Amino acid sequence: MATADDPRVSKAELRDATLSALRWVSLARVVCEFLALAGAVVMAHLVPPAAYGEYAIALVIRELAISLASQGIGTPLVQRQNLTRHHVEGAMALGILAGFALTALTYFAVPIVATPLFGEATAELMRLFSPAFAITGLMIVPLATLQRRLEFNRISVSEVFGVAVGALASVGLAVAGLDAEAYVLGSLAGLGVWALCLMVLARHVPIPRWRPAALKEIAATGMPAAGAGLAGTGTRNVDYAILGTQLSSAQVGFYYRAFMLGVEYERKVSGILLRIAFPVYSRAEDVLHLRSIRRRMVRLNVSLIFPLLAFFIVVAPVLVPWLFGARWEPSVVLAQILAVSGMAGTLKNTVDPLVLAAGRARSLLLFRTVEIGLYATALILASSGGNLVVVCVAVTAFRIASLVASYPLLLGPVVGGSLRELMGDVVPVVASCLALAAAALPIRLLFGGPPLALLALCAIAAFPAYAATLRLVSRDSWSDIVLVARRLIPRLGGSKPGERGGGGGRSSIGVPSTAQASAE
Repeated sequence: MATADDPRVSKAELRDATLSALRWVSLARVVCEFLALAGAVVMAHLVPPAAYGEYAIALVIRELAISLASQGIGTPLVQRQNLTRHHVEGAMALGILAGFALTALTYFAVPIVATPLFGEATAELMRLFSPAFAITGLMIVPLATLQRRLEFNRISVSEVFGVAVGALASVGLAVAGLDAEAYVLGSLAGLGVWALCLMVLARHVPIPRWRPAALKEIAATGMPAAGAGLAGTGTRNVDYAILGTQLSSAQVGFYYRAFMLGVEYERKVSGILLRIAFPVYSRAEDVLHLRSIRRRMVRLNVSLIFPLLAFFIVVAPVLVPWLFGARWEPSVVLAQILAVSGMAGTLKNTVDPLVLAAGRARSLLLFRTVEIGLYATALILASSGGNLVVVCVAVTAFRIASLVASYPLLLGPVVGGSLRELMGDVVPVVASCLALAAAALPIRLLFGGPPLALLALCAIAAFPAYAATLRLVSRDSWSDIVLVARRLIPRLGGSKPGERGGGGGRSSIGVPSTAQASAE
């Protein structure tokens, strides 16, 4: 049986391990999003929009901490064909030292840099977020170890505990009278619990030792990957930074709510596949195998995410005020526009893991650097008039343009991606989403009644219309959905016990611990 350090993993083994991982990540994502959404609904009634605007700007610190650790240290650990004990020990030492150094730097530098731009309240929130660097520095090696083994069951359990603690802590602190601080402290609590669980469940957490030779090899991949991650984090957060200097905190809060609904929730759901994409891509046999895996992941992601976003666009005028309260109604139109951006992101987010797995971190860094510069320019121009609708249209247009550019520029050199392939990925699902909208929109416009009943009636009409159309126009997409449904719910497939990979706590690849793999 092949190990994680052996590139000769058969297609059947990799498929079974992927489906096993998908089952665990899906379950964890459903639980996490239920907990997070419940907490967000309660917080929306306790915390004013202006406080959300301040929190949205400060959130970049947590994003940077996770991105720098995962890309700079986690990516080379997962990607390497041969991983030794020296690599793991050196990475652990680097994560701890860099994490605590960045925590201190952020704590003391933020007041100098952020206060003149965003005000003292936002700067204090950013300082409050500074321990995130130390926490991610501790957790990244256990997380990368579990990803390398494809043991997503352990990652999923850890994440569920972290999200639950974070949501409960935020709500408790908000009830106690805190506003944006409740979100920051709750987020740190959840991140800390996640890190602790990973360190316990990973087993054989290495003792940190400075290993210059091994760290040099990690840096060869980690530095450009960290740069690409830094640029990607900037692209995802530069809008808040620019809007924070141009608009009021309340306007930034409305934009934050709309962006969460239209884009971030899409990223969280599509993250079910993206969590396993990089480790799986890294074990592809060849370019043809890599291309095949990607096409199936893209089809599945698009087929599942697009209809949810299309349904949200139709029902947002009912859903948003009912769920979050009447004071959030200014976010409705903004969220509907940004949901189209979320659709573009569904496709664009599948590109980066493949480019990293192919060892082209420098190409991704260059693309993201140009991307963030153009994006910032577009945002400055769009926000100068103070109209959030114009801002959201600009954000959506830019993200669509970025997606179109990524196919020939990033995918092309790796798997031959083209605009024709992009159209093939999108057109059948878009046609099915139009059928969904045609079935649900008349119900929303013509019928009254309680919001929950109206939403249920729209869903009953919309999703069967989508499924019927998709089955008619794209047999491949429909087959992928059926396959995953059967593997996520084994009774649907009627498969024999020996045919399902990844039962229990191990993937079908049979990966030993990092220490064992090193010894072998």
